[in-house]
Amino acid sequence: MAYSNYSLKRVVQQFGLTLSEQRGAFSAVASCALPEAFVLRLAEKVPLAVAINTEKARSELIVAEVLFELRQHFHQRISFFSGVEFDVDREAGLTGFCDFLVSLSPQQLFVTAPVIALVEAKNDNLPAAFGQCLAELVGAQRFNQNEGNTIASLYGVVTSGVDWMFMRLQEDTVTVDLGEYGIDQPERVFGILVAMIIPLVRVHLFHTNDFHGALTDEKAAMLAAARARLSGDEPWLLLDAGDAVKAGNLGFNPFGEPILERMSQLGYSAMTLGNRETHPSLAAVRTKLSKATFPTLCANGYAKSGGTVPFVPSVLLERGGQKIGIFGLTVPMATPKKVDAALWDNLFESPFEAAKRLVAELRPQCDLLIALTHLGIAQDRKLAEALPELDLIVGGHTHVVLEQPEVVNGVPIVQAGSHARFLGHVILDAGSVTGALLPL
Repeated sequence: MAYSNYSLKRVVQQFGLTLSEQRGAFSAVASCALPEAFVLRLAEKVPLAVAINTEKARSELIVAEVLFELRQHFHQRISFFSGVEFDVDREAGLTGFCDFLVSLSPQQLFVTAPVIALVEAKNDNLPAAFGQCLAELVGAQRFNQNEGNTIASLYGVVTSGVDWMFMRLQEDTVTVDLGEYGIDQPERVFGILVAMIIPLVRVHLFHTNDFHGALTDEKAAMLAAARARLSGDEPWLLLDAGDAVKAGNLGFNPFGEPILERMSQLGYSAMTLGNRETHPSLAAVRTKLSKATFPTLCANGYAKSGGTVPFVPSVLLERGGQKIGIFGLTVPMATPKKVDAALWDNLFESPFEAAKRLVAELRPQCDLLIALTHLGIAQDRKLAEALPELDLIVGGHTHVVLEQPEVVNGVPIVQAGSHARFLGHVILDAGSVTGALLPL
């Protein structure tokens, strides 16, 4: 059985769904400002499509135009497919061709993470297409489960090109908006489409620095609660910019640092090596970092003997369909030119030289590039001046309280004080960066 053969009633009954009919379910979604060129194109193409009066004309002149602009809005971080075969479960009847699918990935050769199914209504009868649209959403839901894609809400669109209707599938509940939205108000239609994607590509970045061992159970619980306020499918990262441990650079706990175990439990994505995490003995550094289950980053540190070090230069993570490169930099505690270099197993090169190398290496591989530094605000400003290719600098070391990102040469810089007084929260959203500090 193909998607197109399903009625709404049959999909609901066969797959045990709960149907909620709400007029205006999407009416509160904010309109989206549109590029003037797009508005002018629609003003030309909509009347032409209506005059030609075929489904093909409306598909090519209106629907494809809207979806192309949606892809542009998200800087090609999503993809869309037209007339694609989408066979998910033949036994369940989840097979057939989809008019349009929007996928949460820049991958355009095949569908990887479907999030919107769009069905073109026949004979301008939009409700008659609800069954096909919902069946495709059930197929997309199963596809994502099979692929390990964490996408809690999927969205359906039924349109004649001129009129648009919307639905949402979340777990086993489908909400159908009985209202119609006209393309004569394109900012409203486009705003709803954008709102379907935004929570999935917007990355929430939480950051801390310079704990100095002061992350108590109470403050850890407050940090966890702040992150838990996100909905289940909103992408997030949790980063620390160094000096998490209490011991100085000449001391260490022979049993490892308890705070790193607590940070591991909180789900930290990475931290940079602070001066307190360093030590002249690499064995001591390994002991200091032993309780961290997340990567410790330092691109400008190396073993003097050419051996291995217990940290890595960078990591490449994926959140919200975006590849995020993060590299670490720390203050050069020991350099070949310093008199005490002979006492150290590990040395440090210029963080600026390391940064230039890492930017050249990582920038082509990622959508977002973050420097996680323990250099201090003055050096972070110099780094931003030297490397405008960076999307964000998350800093530490000087205990500066930046209530909002400080932008230098187009690069936002954030820092969250010290001693677990604040949790930084940055939102990376379709090319924009906003941030604030949350008291702990």
